[in-house]
Amino acid sequence: MIFNSVAYAIFFPIVSIVYLCLGTGAGNLWLLLSSYFFYMSADVRYGGILFGASLVSYISTNILEKTDKNALSRKITVVTAVSLELILLFFFKYFGFFNEMTGNYFEVSFLLPVGISFYVFQAVGYIIDVYRGDIGAEKNFVRAMLFTAFFPGLLSGPISRAGELLPQFKVRHKFDYANVREGLLRMGWGLFLKLVIASRLSIVANLVYDNHTEANPLQLILGTFAYALQIYCDFASYSELAIGSAQCMGFKLRENFFQPFFAASSAELWRRWHMSLMSWFKDYLYIPLGGSRKGKIRKYVNILIVFTLSGLWHGAAWTYVLWGFLSGLFQVMGEVLKKYRERVMELVPFKGGLAGLLHHGIQVFLTVLFFNITLVFFRAKSISQAADILKTVFTGFSLGDFAKTNLFEMGLGYINLGILLFSLLILFAVDFMRERGREPQKLLTGLNPALRWGAYYGMILMILLSTNIGAQRFIYFQF
Repeated sequence: MIFNSVAYAIFFPIVSIVYLCLGTGAGNLWLLLSSYFFYMSADVRYGGILFGASLVSYISTNILEKTDKNALSRKITVVTAVSLELILLFFFKYFGFFNEMTGNYFEVSFLLPVGISFYVFQAVGYIIDVYRGDIGAEKNFVRAMLFTAFFPGLLSGPISRAGELLPQFKVRHKFDYANVREGLLRMGWGLFLKLVIASRLSIVANLVYDNHTEANPLQLILGTFAYALQIYCDFASYSELAIGSAQCMGFKLRENFFQPFFAASSAELWRRWHMSLMSWFKDYLYIPLGGSRKGKIRKYVNILIVFTLSGLWHGAAWTYVLWGFLSGLFQVMGEVLKKYRERVMELVPFKGGLAGLLHHGIQVFLTVLFFNITLVFFRAKSISQAADILKTVFTGFSLGDFAKTNLFEMGLGYINLGILLFSLLILFAVDFMRERGREPQKLLTGLNPALRWGAYYGMILMILLSTNIGAQRFIYFQF
């Protein structure tokens, strides 16, 4: 079951209404059963894997709670529990990759449950938090199991922290008009991002990458930029739908995106992109490795390790590993060259005002450009395909490509291209307002009724007209 489906449109209101009418204990049990139904609607076998991951975290955290902080058994417990979670992830997601590297020595394959990377990381974070003493173990079985299985964030995050989400299961949530209104607006915006924008962009990106040998350099550039916007809108849409669904029931999930394409450096972009995952890597890998406390060289090595593993987290393929490494490399390069850039700027006679705005704009452009270069490896089916695309772009590009390229021949046609460009203007306006510290939702709800409802119906109409266009499945389900 996916958020942009008729099934979810029936499932969600029923689950929410029943939950809001129940008390805390019965409500949590209802949410737990509903979450397993939601997950197992795709494949019944998924439920057993999710239950196993949740059970390991429940048992291990309660053992840690009762064990002396200095006891050797405490370390053995946390190492065993985290290892079991990661072994579960390895066998279901990475065994095929490992088997391929060994020449397919093992003639066996495993089911890949959707969302396993998300709920395993969530469970691991919970175990480590209890081990560190940051939070206490949840003794209530239903609440502990619900923490891992809570359906809004189950398939593609945001990755929640136990200290933030578990206490919310202890509170009685009742119907709140403001929560429901804000939640539905976020869900509507999520559907707009997915169906109106991302689905159309997928047509352009797929057409270019599926026919990359026939595309000219400008078409390859446009296809890559289309994919960058597609994956942003696609994943941000899921996050909006997840956060909005939870908010309707009174829950608050972590924000996951903060206008990443307004970032002026690679480091800043990654602080704004998939924030729940990047903060997870920071707290449970980067800082334990030493972070920036052991000198610059060690800091740069730690960054490369974190981003390379982040690439592997996204998928069991060398393209993802290389994408992660390059993402880390560009961040390291940005930090190494920072002092030289600052010296150059000191020599510039014009500062502030228009010159400062121009400098910032160049930084943003270069950040987005480097991000798109890495995305070629993320989107390509193989490293050789990515290399061919980059070679064509960097060695074959000419101004004549502008005359050869017709945007209407890139899979959309006049009407859909017009809708896409108009919707991208809306996206830019919304992100620009948020970047300036203004909340578009409050601006929208503050309009007079005629304009407000006109905007609502306009968005609904654009969503309905886009239900059968492009890719309907969320990209991050495969991760």
